[in-house]
Amino acid sequence: MTLNQTVARLKSLALSHKQIASVYYGPVVEFLQNGDVKYPACFIEHNTGTVSKTEKQTSHKFTIWLCDLVNVAQDARDNDDGSMLPSYGSMIFFISNLLS
Repeated sequence: MTLNQTVARLKSLALSHKQIASVYYGPVVEFLQNGDVKYPACFIEHNTGTVSKTEKQTSHKFTIWLCDLVNVAQDARDNDDGSMLPSYGSMIFFISNLLS
């Protein structure tokens, strides 16, 4: 399988998930600077690739980022009664109340 085929397969797999709104292949920084990110998003970065002529094999290493937006302040307000499982937002709310 070529690099392009592998990337196409990874994109297809990511987009087949009901919650992934967009997929980008390349450096994450470039996509984030673009401004056209629809979250939840999947970012695929190609790290390294090697070709072995003796083994007639290629290998690629990727970093796959699954990202979503989080409103920490709203999450803290929603979870301040402790009725939901702890989250970063509720932890921040707890710490800010503890320090005030």
